[in-house]
Amino acid sequence: MHADDYAALMQILSRPRPSGSARERQALGALQGWLERHGLPYRLQPFTLYPYFLNCIGLWILLVFSLFALSIWLDWGWWVTVLLGLLCVSGGLLDITYDIPLVTWPGRRCGQNILIEFSAPQPQRELVISAHYDTKSELFDHHVRFFFFKNLGLGVALVVVLAVLSLAAPSLPPAWQVPLQWLRIVLTLPLLVLAWGLGLNMAFGRLRRVQSQGAVDNGAACAILLGLSRQLAEGQVPLANTRLTLALFGGEEVNMQGSRAYVQGRA
Repeated sequence: MHADDYAALMQILSRPRPSGSARERQALGALQGWLERHGLPYRLQPFTLYPYFLNCIGLWILLVFSLFALSIWLDWGWWVTVLLGLLCVSGGLLDITYDIPLVTWPGRRCGQNILIEFSAPQPQRELVISAHYDTKSELFDHHVRFFFFKNLGLGVALVVVLAVLSLAAPSLPPAWQVPLQWLRIVLTLPLLVLAWGLGLNMAFGRLRRVQSQGAVDNGAACAILLGLSRQLAEGQVPLANTRLTLALFGGEEVNMQGSRAYVQGRA
């Protein structure tokens, strides 16, 4: 890779560019300009982007888990607690797993993937190498985030236990009611720590004064792939019998929306 290419590209790819932001659009335009200046063919793949995906999921977690705890503290009734417990466990599931924007719909706009494609005369195999040009917008660093994500299973287990205890409470003898209520209150405390930690991390990351610069994640990889595209166009790297796509995805830090759109487009 040409040293000048790498330096120029890292000037573009070493600054915050959260999904859907003006800086992400500026980075996209700058990368297109670099490709066009070097005469490299590419195409854009548009997809529906929900840039505030994490923010919406985070706010949902803060709201529903807080209501779940309140339903126990204030004894709103077993059916309210069980209903909120179901929302705690399943809320956001459609958004995260099935790409159905139940709670993440605000801010919908068009995202773009950059696809640089090369093909041998008679390709016998296909290779896709990818990176992403958007950056993280979470509140905590990866060490703190890891603690909360690692304990997701514990959070789900606490919700289930609390819902079962609430469901069983009306049928228990009166002498058991007060100890059971205190047990439920105590169990909500670690649950709220996990829920609020995870929710705050997702909901308010864009408010950080110091945002991720994205040089390592994933700017350097983008620069390397763009440098490789120039070498391929100049014939410095033989393709043999391979069809090669170099993909720079958008929306990757918000539930891999760009790469999911690419895979769906190939299905």
